[in-house]
Amino acid sequence: MRRYADTFKEQAGVEVSVIISGNERRLEPYVEVMIFRVHAGMLSNAVHQNQATLVKVQVDIGENAIRLSLDDNGNGFDTDSLEKESNLSMKLIKDRAEMMGGKFDIDTAPGKGARVTLTIPVHA
Repeated sequence: MRRYADTFKEQAGVEVSVIISGNERRLEPYVEVMIFRVHAGMLSNAVHQNQATLVKVQVDIGENAIRLSLDDNGNGFDTDSLEKESNLSMKLIKDRAEMMGGKFDIDTAPGKGARVTLTIPVHA
């Protein structure tokens, strides 16, 4: 995730920081893939859809859950727009999180940036 963020930062020309806390360990392969894809999708949305220039990614690996959150300084958006086809990627992330027994939250408003958080249960 750090390596991807570094490459993304260079290509997109934005400031990206990644902070990982908790007990770094291998997870079930499908969980690792899901988290990585969400991470990549959230970065892309922050820059390309939200016009962010500063993105902070935090990953907390707990005993029973992993939480991935992304804060950006972008334009923000109306969360009602998530139901529209143009925001299909966010809807897919939410659906996948719920299928895995987790949740996907978005805290944003037009002109206010965004905080997007994915929490999914994991087994020790």
